Amino acid sequence: MSTSVEIRQGVAVILMDSPPVNSLGHALRASLARTLDEAIQNPEVQAIVLAGDGKMFSGGAAIDEFNQPVRA
Repeated sequence: MSTSVEIRQGVAVILMDSPPVNSLGHALRASLARTLDEAIQNPEVQAIVLAGDGKMFSGGAAIDEFNQPVRA
């Protein structure tokens, strides 16, 4: 449950890697937030593309986290 980033000609390509469906659980959301902040602060980055590694962008929310306490 992580993200990776590659900068290509001023474009930060951020890949979500949370098999099998890139569900947006807390760990992936936290990783996305960190990666996006880093890309925004990088003076080389002029644009950001968010993509899913594997077969899909994202299957949606992580339903196993529904009705759970809020994490900071």
